[in-house]
Amino acid sequence: MTDDDPLTGLDDVPWAQLQHSYGMADDVPGHLRAMQAGVWEGRYPPSAQLANHIVHQGTRSQAAVYTVPFLVRMALDPRLVNRHRFVDLLVAIAIGLDNNYLPNGYDPREDRASLADIRGEADDWAQWIDEAADDEQRKQREGSCAQVLIDAEAVVRSYDAVREALPTLAALLTSDSPELRAKTANLLAWFPESAAMSIPPLKAFIADEGSPGAAATGVVALGLLGESATVPFIRRYLDSPIVELRWASAFALTRFGIADPAVVDVLTQVVARPPEKTETMSFLSGSYMSLAAMALAETSEATTLRAVDAMLVGLADCHGSCSSGVCTGQHCGPRARSLPHEGTHERQ
Repeated sequence: MTDDDPLTGLDDVPWAQLQHSYGMADDVPGHLRAMQAGVWEGRYPPSAQLANHIVHQGTRSQAAVYTVPFLVRMALDPRLVNRHRFVDLLVAIAIGLDNNYLPNGYDPREDRASLADIRGEADDWAQWIDEAADDEQRKQREGSCAQVLIDAEAVVRSYDAVREALPTLAALLTSDSPELRAKTANLLAWFPESAAMSIPPLKAFIADEGSPGAAATGVVALGLLGESATVPFIRRYLDSPIVELRWASAFALTRFGIADPAVVDVLTQVVARPPEKTETMSFLSGSYMSLAAMALAETSEATTLRAVDAMLVGLADCHGSCSSGVCTGQHCGPRARSLPHEGTHERQ
């Protein structure tokens, strides 16, 4: 390896002592090297294979945080191909399944509070462990408690590791690849604590971006960051001749509780006649209709005949390939925090 190799130091990480979703993480270096090489065998690219191991179904593993420096350096390396996939994986490492946080954005305080609660239960857990009937049960309880803490720490540490790299990654908003620019805008959307750093480059990106889908991704990102000072900038696109930008403006404005007739008009129009999906609109797999329906559902117009009619028109135009369902598999309520298990039985 040379000094400018993104994987410098890869073998210094104790991967065999770290956990991922399928056991110990000694196979992670191979996935990272395959990602760097851009070649693979089988159906799935190495980035997808790595994601399956370290953020399986959105669950960040202990090993996830250790991959962040290597993924960041690969994303920044112009010699590599498909760098948007590395940024996409960084999103998953930071927050898990981004669909779970639409349409309202991600609040890292929830996961930090969850970790603090788990740490605060240490005394109760110690008593529970001491009350075990025998050594085997005691070891099982110790392992369960330890795993809950490891998992909660992995969530917070993974998020913070990606957040630390944001100022460097923001430079990718000016890359030559529209997919990479769009994925970078998507990434910035999930870090409200870094909004002051993210907003200026996002505004510049939106103003100059030639890809409607990528520019729309940037506008949505501003909405998800939740800074009210961006509302005038977002609103200027509500009258854009480009339908993707009108949609993005309307969607983003609803994040600030703005649902005036002009916003509702755009959302209902997009629900009924959405733009074609593109690789450069990177939220919810590029489904303009689903995101518009999500936003509309949170307004007072959600149950009007006009909104229902727009949805029926949009559904009638689907041909089995569009993601028009509003649910999209996201959780229906607050994410439940894992508690220690004893075999298949929860602690009582």
